[in-house]
Amino acid sequence: MQSSLLQTLFSSQGKVFLAKGRRSHAPIAALGSVSTSQALKNQIRKQQLAKLSKSLQQPLANQDLLFPDEGDNYLAQWAEDSYSKPLGYDSSASFPIPSTGADVAAVSVGGRNNGQWKLANQDAFLLHPFSNKHHTETATTSHHHAASSFLVGVFDGHGKLGHEVADRARSSFARRASSTPPPLAHADINEQEQWLAQCFAEAADNIDHADANYSRSGAAAVVCSVQPGRVTAAWAGDSRAVLGLHGGFTATEDSSSEQENIDAIDSISKEHYYSTLRPIRAVIPLTKDHKPDPFSCPKEAQRILASGGRVDRLATDGAGNPVGPFRVFLPDAWTPGLALSRAFGDHIARDIGIVPTPDINTLSIPTMSNLATPVCLETAGAGGDVSRNIDSSSAPGSDKIRHHNHVMSQVMSQHHRHVLIVASDGLWEWISSEEAVAFAWQFTSARKAAEALTERAQRLWAVKYKGTTCDDITVAVAFLPAA
Repeated sequence: MQSSLLQTLFSSQGKVFLAKGRRSHAPIAALGSVSTSQALKNQIRKQQLAKLSKSLQQPLANQDLLFPDEGDNYLAQWAEDSYSKPLGYDSSASFPIPSTGADVAAVSVGGRNNGQWKLANQDAFLLHPFSNKHHTETATTSHHHAASSFLVGVFDGHGKLGHEVADRARSSFARRASSTPPPLAHADINEQEQWLAQCFAEAADNIDHADANYSRSGAAAVVCSVQPGRVTAAWAGDSRAVLGLHGGFTATEDSSSEQENIDAIDSISKEHYYSTLRPIRAVIPLTKDHKPDPFSCPKEAQRILASGGRVDRLATDGAGNPVGPFRVFLPDAWTPGLALSRAFGDHIARDIGIVPTPDINTLSIPTMSNLATPVCLETAGAGGDVSRNIDSSSAPGSDKIRHHNHVMSQVMSQHHRHVLIVASDGLWEWISSEEAVAFAWQFTSARKAAEALTERAQRLWAVKYKGTTCDDITVAVAFLPAA
């Protein structure tokens, strides 16, 4: 039945559309009571119901905000149990690239099963800066001042030995990055993409010839080569990379006038100026999950079927209808049941389409001049006369004007930046690309952003599964200069 359904879908070129259902709720009893007229009582109750109903319709990723104590309690319990974590369970790394103004960090935390820490964190990450001249620096090198580009990768293992597969893939990429660095930034895009494809092929070969049985263990991978002016992403599986582009600022409706800003400069912090500006931003997915889902990934599902694999779902609802993620199975057995369609390892499913061949995507990183017109002092509330008066030491308020420009310069420097987020599906399970980018932009450093996103995802897992279950979560964040 399921197979015929899939064939029907593909006979229509995969053009399948699903309507998203609206969440419904049972009637909510009015809260509290007041000693006043019945009309006022009804009005207050109506307001209370409207407020509560609105909160209940928030996206799932924000539901933990309704129960902050619950999330805090679970995380506190996990912290108390941290002594039982395996050695090296959690890890992090970071480095700045002063030559370009970039800031890079990664955080990886292991998950929980049945209320206990898992035996191993099956995620791994790679941060590898390259020098301008020789491309020979490694993530452990302390001299990052010469770096202008870097490699960032996340590897998400699955199966009994998934952590080994993830680690072997990471090590292979690190070796190649050290021995044969990627082409320089001015090289042709095809050269950069070919280099990443070769990295994947070499890692796959190392894993395939390892002295271990990885027939039922594997790893998804996403690796980004970041160079001045562009990002090239290569991936196999459901780990994801997303780029948040910053295109400058435009004034909001409540922006203060030039004179008001200058008069208030001594008493209002620089955050005031940023609060009066509206950033121009765009969120661009660099990757698309490789799933055997005929609705969201029809080409991947069709490729699995064409290779002789079977795509089906395991669970059913009360009416007997299949539910849950689509999975890949052998044609005559309910194994291996993978919910992704590309990966390293998983040799039992290699012949039915589970391959480590990556898709590769390159995006030019726009500068302020070609993405959008950056905010000038006039749109920010300081008129064109400021630049003409700036050199006039005798002009009234010239000191404040100079300070005003200095403050605005600090604000632009802090907030004119793109953000790259590379993460395992432990983050993306509950947090959308748009939410992740907006959340990361709040922080002053890549490390703080990565730590906060990781904790945010942990909290959502904890609330969803009452503290019993949490996937491994790995988040890499890179702030890239937009100017």
